[in-house]
Amino acid sequence: RLLDRRSPRALAHERLPGAACIAVAIVLNLAAAAIQASNLSVPRPWPLDHNGLFHLVQIVALGVLAPSLRTSLLKTPAPAPTSRPG
Repeated sequence: RLLDRRSPRALAHERLPGAACIAVAIVLNLAAAAIQASNLSVPRPWPLDHNGLFHLVQIVALGVLAPSLRTSLLKTPAPAPTSRPG
């Protein structure tokens, strides 16, 4: 692999499928926490306080996280078998 001419991004995508979307989900979760800690509210069309906005952002984050984890877990290469001396 030392002489592999593919880009680091292509290599990371091959080795860690779904990692970029998992990172986006983590950032969304952090944004949701910041929203809940604030006094942010949306008065229209439905009144939402900081707790309601937090839950809406959490729903989006979970929608991003779940398929990304599934991709990551299903496409992660199995470790190479080790041979026993014998």
